Amino acid sequence: MLRLQLALFTLPHLVCAASALGLQTVDRVVPQTGSPGDLVLIEGSGLAGIASVSVGLLAGPGFPQAVVPESVSDTQIWLKVPALTLDPGVSSGSGAVWLDTGVLTFAGSFFPLQQTLGEIVTLGLGTTPSASTVRPAISFDYDSGPPKYLVSQPFGPDVWQNNSSFRPTLHLAPPSAATFLAIGAPDFAPSLPMGDGLIALDLGAPVLLLATTTDAVGDASLGLPVPSSLSGTVGLQWFTVDASLPSLLAASNGFAVVF
Repeated sequence: MLRLQLALFTLPHLVCAASALGLQTVDRVVPQTGSPGDLVLIEGSGLAGIASVSVGLLAGPGFPQAVVPESVSDTQIWLKVPALTLDPGVSSGSGAVWLDTGVLTFAGSFFPLQQTLGEIVTLGLGTTPSASTVRPAISFDYDSGPPKYLVSQPFGPDVWQNNSSFRPTLHLAPPSAATFLAIGAPDFAPSLPMGDGLIALDLGAPVLLLATTTDAVGDASLGLPVPSSLSGTVGLQWFTVDASLPSLLAASNGFAVVF
């Protein structure tokens, strides 16, 4: 199993001050997964002054890898998921987020999709920092796991298994709004706009819509058990009612999953 660590660093005197005063805290990391180039938001307090995020793997080479945040404020850090150096003998695992303020403190979880070696990728436009709007982002419940995962075998290579506990999630959407999880064939070259996003599904193929409502902070989730017999490539994407947009719908980025 691979494990990803994100450790936050400032200049040494800032790290010492934060450690002594306990100023740096993290409330959440969203989305909890992403492909290289996707943006991730760290929310908390006392984050101003952080100069880099260190990203790396506990198994295999490439630990740590420093990433300069896209933007930093007292309550938010926006960072871009880097392309990680992976151990070619291991292709799926879990990850974690840690604050380094003198003592590593667990802050949240993160699953880098790169380690699935193309079996699960994001499509369309992910979230982005903006003064006026933040584009919704697709993810999945970290504890429930990705839509498919590798199972170790006593002899021979690991094998993929569909996840009967899969739970796709939505983050950074309008709060208390109707939202729909769309399931269909993915569009690997999305170009059709929806709000300030792109439709990442092939609208020439059947699309199934599952309805729910976002909570007070704009998050949503649905249980979506994946049958063990399912095969083929499936696309997932969230669409949320947003009265501030001319389209009245905000599109998240999407997943493409090869089963």
